[in-house]
Formats: sequence, structure tokens, C-alpha cells
Amino acid sequence: MAICLISVLISVTWGCNTNQTLKGTYHKDDIVKGASGAKNFKETIYVDVLVNNALSFKDKIVAIRGKYMGWQGSCISPPPETRSDWMLEYGKECIYVSGPIPLGIERPPNSKDLGREIDVRGKLLFDKNGTPYIKIISQ
Repeated sequence: MAICLISVLISVTWGCNTNQTLKGTYHKDDIVKGASGAKNFKETIYVDVLVNNALSFKDKIVAIRGKYMGWQGSCISPPPETRSDWMLEYGKECIYVSGPIPLGIERPPNSKDLGREIDVRGKLLFDKNGTPYIKIISQ
């Protein structure tokens, strides 16, 4: 009984089970092993992995890769913080990014960089409706 209680407390403290499998598109560089219990992820993950496993990454710093879509992406929800928030997509998933567009990327509309694969680093937050988004913390 005591061992079960300790196991439950450890699982709750770390936020996820060590046997957790992330859903999404996996690539050689994605984080698959060691995902549970980590507080900040240094490996780059794709948008679809992040969106499909958002609760596992809540309030954590992530390096995320996707296609830059400016304001012309497929996100359904409104921008989480400002009208300047922009979209990052991969596969069938889309996530808003709040913060500056990476250096060297042309601002929309009609940006030549739309659809270009880029990496950003930020904290995964949730808007008032519970939709995940990325808040840029550094370039």
C-alpha cells in the first residue's frame, strides 16, 4: 500500500508517467525517450507533437519546429495575446506564437518565407479558452 502511494505521489509530482508515448510526427531529432519528468526540453520537436501532447508540455520551455505561416495559417482560434501573434504549422496542426518573428524572416503579408521551416524557442502556455500557444522567450 505504501509503495503504491509513493508511486502515485511521484507520478503526480513529475506530471507524467515514464511510459508515456507522444503522439505526432516523429523524426530522428524529436524527443521520444526521456520525455516524462523533464522540466525543460532542449531537443527540437515538431508542432504536431507539441499540439497533440500539449498538457505534457504546459509551462515548459520548448524548442519547436514548423512551417512559418505568418497570419495566413490554419489556426482556428483567435490570436492569444495580440493581433501580431503569428502561426507555425506542421502536418495538420497549427499553433500561435506570441512574440517577435525570428530574424531573417520576412513579415507578412505576401512573405517569401511563408511555408519555410523554422525553429523557435518559447514557453508553452494556454489561452483563456484552453488553446495552447508559444510565448517566445529568446531568439
